[in-house]
Amino acid sequence: HKYNIDEIGRIRKRSTYSTSYISLSCLYDACRMNWLSTFDLPKLVVSLENTEVYSCKYKSNNIVVVIGESFSKHHSSLYGYPLSTNPLLEKENNLYVFNDAITTDGLTSLVMKNLFSFRDKENNIYWAESTLFPAIFKKAGYNCTFISNQEVEESNPSDVYDMANGYLVSPLTKHLLWNVTNEKKCQYDMQLIDDFATLKDSVGPYSLTVFHLIGQHTAYEDRYPRDKAFFTKEDYEYRTDLTDYQKSVVAHFDNAIRYGDEVLNRILDLYRNDDTIVIFFSDHGEEMYDCRNFAGRSHEPIITSNTAKYVYEVPFFIWMSDEYKRTHQNVVNSVDKSLYKPFVLDDLPHLLLDLAGIECENYDSAYSILNDKYFRKRRLIG
Repeated sequence: HKYNIDEIGRIRKRSTYSTSYISLSCLYDACRMNWLSTFDLPKLVVSLENTEVYSCKYKSNNIVVVIGESFSKHHSSLYGYPLSTNPLLEKENNLYVFNDAITTDGLTSLVMKNLFSFRDKENNIYWAESTLFPAIFKKAGYNCTFISNQEVEESNPSDVYDMANGYLVSPLTKHLLWNVTNEKKCQYDMQLIDDFATLKDSVGPYSLTVFHLIGQHTAYEDRYPRDKAFFTKEDYEYRTDLTDYQKSVVAHFDNAIRYGDEVLNRILDLYRNDDTIVIFFSDHGEEMYDCRNFAGRSHEPIITSNTAKYVYEVPFFIWMSDEYKRTHQNVVNSVDKSLYKPFVLDDLPHLLLDLAGIECENYDSAYSILNDKYFRKRRLIG
């Protein structure tokens, strides 16, 4: 079959934005998207099986990637938000905050396909015909772990493909990507990290660990325990443009971010005595009555300047343990020089391969923000 490589994404956005849920056009979109998606998993399996690695220098012993969810850069005190939403991270001396990172889409499923594969907005590669970076790390000899509060293997037939991120834990692909995955989701992210802590020391040397959190995904009030509530609507008296209800929504969102601050601090605590580098970013941001009477993501067909700011600009930071900084001064220097460089999330695989010292046909040093050859200046989104 032949179809534009972005067709599934366009259909998903169109169906998400549509207010007419029962119509012939929506039914057609659903059927076509389901049909197109059935081709992806077999293609991906072939791509993963054909993954090749030329060499690996194991430049970093432990690489940790933390993928947040709906975490707004503009509601983070790390980026100047007036309320203290990230008090623990603000105290981290080994935290390096990047100032010009953007995501590729406003839908998690589309972002994940771009950042795990070597597809980007310019190269015209279909994501399922590209290998995924965990397959490269696994082939290179890294122990790969995936701990997710969004994707777990379901008791479905092995050839079932969901249009979100089920390909990451499908029985057909999981053994090609990961050595370890979690079997169940948790109500709160902290429970997920506590469960991982019991098996962390068994992952072995040269490890790649990827966390995918539920973060601040709507409904915001469900993303933190009640005893972790810190903000109330009274904290937003300065937002005279908001109703009491809207102030409560913002308070729930900010409470979820502050709880997420504890979750991230817990992850860092697990690696403080190890030779580890941690990369954190959010898949996308979220509007929170920041510029109009709207909260969430609207998936409008035309990306406005405000949508680009509040949804596509994302928090991105790197943390290094004391031991990692001691033994990787070159990385410290590169991070220092890169804090204000433009970065797009779909270049993540190149950054990770650079940190590990993996050479393969997919790697391009010009796409790794920490590499001296980095020259990316594009800002293609949507």
